[in-house]
Amino acid sequence: MFKKIFFVFLLSSVFMVSCDRESIQNEEAFAETFVTDAAIETRSGQGGCYEIIFPLTVDLPDGTQLSFDSWTEGKEELRAWKELNPDVSGKPSLVFPVELINEEGEILVADSRMALREIRKECLKEMAQARRCFRLVFPIAIVFPDGSVQEFEDKATAKMVLREWKENNPDATERPMLQFPIEVEMKETGEIKTVDSKEALKALKEDC
Repeated sequence: MFKKIFFVFLLSSVFMVSCDRESIQNEEAFAETFVTDAAIETRSGQGGCYEIIFPLTVDLPDGTQLSFDSWTEGKEELRAWKELNPDVSGKPSLVFPVELINEEGEILVADSRMALREIRKECLKEMAQARRCFRLVFPIAIVFPDGSVQEFEDKATAKMVLREWKENNPDATERPMLQFPIEVEMKETGEIKTVDSKEALKALKEDC
């Protein structure tokens, strides 16, 4: 009798552990799938043309919304929501407008899914044309709408400052821009070229 009770208890414990593990996996998958899909949809992150400007807001399957300031925070929030709503089906979706930064430091605003599709097309076009045949040589300088100029030693710092500027100036109609001339390194030859204007940079991309 004791052995039978123990066996039933053991089976119940294994079943509960299995259910808990499956629940955690579902929550992880829910969060990871959204982040992956969002990166593809916005052509952002590694292998893309842009970086997302946070905070980012998403619609959840139950009709509520979540806003978060980083992918790390977003994953935690999405996992927590799924844990509380295991039986609600559907996926999160982006709330527009969505703001992005390109490699030239320009801030792009997609106010609809159609606008985002056009921005994504530009990325695909650039990747097809350039695959990038050149890279920016740092330091670079960026001119802000108030006339101030800031120099950056690396790409990561430039993106961080541009993101902060946008967060502090949400209603600005003018955007920070590269200060020309700039230097670029041709990937194939290692040659350093001087680019004197935005138009010249566009022409260089088209020639790749």
